[in-house]
Amino acid sequence: MKPYEAVTGHTGGISREHVQRLLSGEHPHKLIRDIYRRTPFAPAVVTHPEVTHLASWEDLRQTSLEFSNCLRSFLDEAVRGTHQFYVWRPKDGEPAVFQLNSDGPFGWYLAEVKRAENENLDEEAYLRLRALLKGAESIAIFKLRASCIGSHGSRMMTMMMV
Repeated sequence: MKPYEAVTGHTGGISREHVQRLLSGEHPHKLIRDIYRRTPFAPAVVTHPEVTHLASWEDLRQTSLEFSNCLRSFLDEAVRGTHQFYVWRPKDGEPAVFQLNSDGPFGWYLAEVKRAENENLDEEAYLRLRALLKGAESIAIFKLRASCIGSHGSRMMTMMMV
């Protein structure tokens, strides 16, 4: 059962709990899906009091419901560690969900920022988020540096390791 080994990392056979679930009639695909959804995401690369890292399938699902968006469809990217998702809850503004994408050895960049129902941020809020991310503490050894390179309207933020 190679998918089981790939998802769980267990090479010594199926756990007792999972055998019981299968013997009770649960379909193997459902078991694998449930195990996959419990796979932990990579640790947050950004920490800040106004920012919450979405660190699990349940976090993605709940946030998708709260913001009426398709966030829960990004489970594969989050498990692979190529994307990280966060909720920004500013003290004096509306919350937003943002997505950081890994650019291999070059670091992380801000790929998307949306309010509820996929509404765009206004320019002022975007610049505030950019400043927050530029100054945010990172749990990794590197710090994030922001530079303007493209457009979000007229701006896009790229963060690189220094």
